[in-house]
Amino acid sequence: MVAGTRAGLLHNDWPLIDGKILPDAYFQLKPIWLNFIENTQNIQFNHRMIGYLLAIVILLQFRTRRKIKKPDHNEWRLRAAFMILVQIGLGI
Repeated sequence: MVAGTRAGLLHNDWPLIDGKILPDAYFQLKPIWLNFIENTQNIQFNHRMIGYLLAIVILLQFRTRRKIKKPDHNEWRLRAAFMILVQIGLGI
């Protein structure tokens, strides 16, 4: 969605969007559902929030499950945690 609408070019500041947590035009379009597929501020905000949520879930998963004795289970968690941190760094 971000690439298709070029929403990534609209707001290059981080962590806020135009100096605010929630963009002004979040529910600007009518009907409301149109904001989730055509409103570039909404798409950019949702893209960031989904990324943050995914990072939190993966890092918590790594932290809480790292005590498992089987090396195969710990290895994928370490890789996932590393990849999400790299992806966040690239995004910022």
